Amino acid sequence: MTTKENIIEAFWKIYAHKPLEKITIQELMDKAGYHRSVFYVYFKDIYDLLEQEENDIIDKLNEILPYIFYSIKNNHILPNIDTKIYNLFKENFPKVNILFGIHGDLSFIFKVKKLFAKILCDIMQLPTNDYKTNLAIEFFINGHFSALLYLYKHSNKITLVDYLKIIIPIFNTLFKQK
Repeated sequence: MTTKENIIEAFWKIYAHKPLEKITIQELMDKAGYHRSVFYVYFKDIYDLLEQEENDIIDKLNEILPYIFYSIKNNHILPNIDTKIYNLFKENFPKVNILFGIHGDLSFIFKVKKLFAKILCDIMQLPTNDYKTNLAIEFFINGHFSALLYLYKHSNKITLVDYLKIIIPIFNTLFKQK
C-alpha cells in the first residue's frame, strides 16, 4: 500500500469508533506509522481527508447506480451485475456503514440520497417536482439504504442477485411506467 492508502486505512479504523471532531492528526499519524508532517502532503486537514473519501465513494456510486437501476427497470438482472455490486460493496460498504453510523456524516447521507434520486428520475423518466413521486423516491431510497446495510452485515445469508430479485417487484410497483 502507498503512504496515502495507509493514512486512509488508519483514518477509517479510528473513525469507526470515534467522532470526526475528536480525531487528531497526531493520533491518526501514530496509527498510520508516519510523522505528523506527512499527513499534509496529501490532505489540508481531517475534513479534507473525509471529503476526498466521500467524493470517491460518490463517484463510484455514480458509475454503478445507472447500471443497477437500468437492470431493475427492465425487470432482469444484467450480466455481471452481482460482480459489479459485490466489488463496490467489498471496497466501500465498510466505509458507508461508518458514514451512516453513529459518528457518520449527515451531509454525506444527503449527497448520496440526492445522487440516488437524480439517477432514479433520469432512468425512470420521473417528474422531479411531483410530491407523490418524491415521496415514493424517499421511501425507496431510505428502505434501500437500510436493506443494503442489512445485506452487508448478513452477506452470507443472501446473494446480491437474490436481493435484486426481491426489490425488482417493489421498485416496479413504486415506479410503474405509465
